[in-house]
Formats: sequence, C-alpha cells, structure tokens
Amino acid sequence: MKVMNGLDLQSQKVVNLADPSANTDAANKQYVDNVARGLMWKAPVRAASTTSVTTTAPGATIDGVVLAANDRVLLKDQSTASQNGLWVWNGAAATMTRTADADATGELAPGTAVTVTEGTVNGDKVYMVTSDAAITVGTTSQTWGTLGGGTSYTAGNGIAIAANTISAVAAAGGGIQVIAGGIQLDPSIAARKFSANIGNGAATAIAVTHNLGTQDVTVTVREASSQARVLVDWVATDVNTVTLTFAVAPASNAFRVSVVG
Repeated sequence: MKVMNGLDLQSQKVVNLADPSANTDAANKQYVDNVARGLMWKAPVRAASTTSVTTTAPGATIDGVVLAANDRVLLKDQSTASQNGLWVWNGAAATMTRTADADATGELAPGTAVTVTEGTVNGDKVYMVTSDAAITVGTTSQTWGTLGGGTSYTAGNGIAIAANTISAVAAAGGGIQVIAGGIQLDPSIAARKFSANIGNGAATAIAVTHNLGTQDVTVTVREASSQARVLVDWVATDVNTVTLTFAVAPASNAFRVSVVG
C-alpha cells in the first residue's frame, strides 16, 4: 500500500516500528536515542568471554553458557586484541567465524554496542567499543568495556575483583585478616592493647576485662599520678580477663593498667 497524499494519524502512535535500514526509513525513539548517545547497536550476543578463547577450537561453553551452533558471542579478552569482536560459534572444535554484521571494515566503530543475554559473569550486561581509532576488522585492536563504566576495572594491590564484587585481600602472615564483618588485625600475629584506670579504694583483687580473646598477654601497671611502673601480681583468669592483686586496695583510679595480647 502506498500513501500518495500524506498520512494524518490524528495524534496516535506508530508502535512496534523496527530500526531503520535505509536513509528514507522512519526511525523509532530507541534508535534516535541511541544515535543521540553516539551508540551503534548490534544484534545481541548470547555470551561474552571472560578469558582469551582459542578461535579455532573454542570449547563447548563461554562464561558458563553451553553454546549451540550459530550462537553469537562477544570475544573481548583475547591475548591478541585484534581478535576481539563479534563471532559466531560453530562447534566446540570448529573454527569460529566473524558475524555478518561485524566482519568488514566500517561495520564496527567506536560506540558500537551489544547486549549480552546470558552468562555467569557477563549476563545482562551491555558492552561497547571504547577504543577510539577506526577499526579494520582482524587488524585493529578492539577494546570493549561495559556501557557506562568504560573499560573494566583492574585489581590493584590488596584488591580482588570477581564479577561485580570488589573484595579486600590480606597477605599471608601480614598481621591483617579479612572477615565477614570487615578488616581487622590477625590476633595470631599482631598484638592488640587494652588500657584502663583501676582502683576503687576497697578491692584488693581487681578483675580487668580486656576482651582480647587470648591468655597470651603481658600486663603492665603504672601509678596514674607519677607514671611510675608498679609491680603487682596478676593472673590470666581467662581469655578475656586478667585479675590483679594488691596488698592494699588502691584509691579510686590510682593506677592505669595496660594489657597487650
């Protein structure tokens, strides 16, 4: 059907309009928005790589996805960066081929974007070409990064990155440990300290709760007024308490005790 004298939609919408392919085609809103952002969309891929893939024998899975013949995949982690790009999986031991929409010069450019539909790490992510140079497929190095995030993050010293989780890493024997509640000193290596004023004018046996979780402690006591060291008897009562014994009950806050363990 041809419309020869214009088309008045009376303020109604045209819905389910495909992306244009010819210069004279109508454009849907999504296509216009993407162009405004500088993006050029390709058909989705089923999976995206997490490591370098042997294109002549890629194996049966990529990112946990069991692939089927003719599945589109994104290779973005190749040791040879010119091998990055959009590929068709032809079999576990069969050579992959470039997709028809990304196998020739001019079909890939900075801003080219693709949605990944499945995968343990990359599922539901959008990747785009972040390299700036014009791309000759098979020759130019391609760099792909997550849309909105630029290139992927690289873990520095003391940091580990797995999928979307960034974690702290403690060196073995370094005195620091990472636990569910956060980062803390490793009590098997690093010493911790507890200090408090003691004395109430009545008690000669004073229990000090340090909560260091060990009986491997050292205890020092000094006089609060002069800062002079005082020798007292003490016992590691349990892993969180030491008990000091004085011949005469010290006055209120007369001494300061420090427990290291």
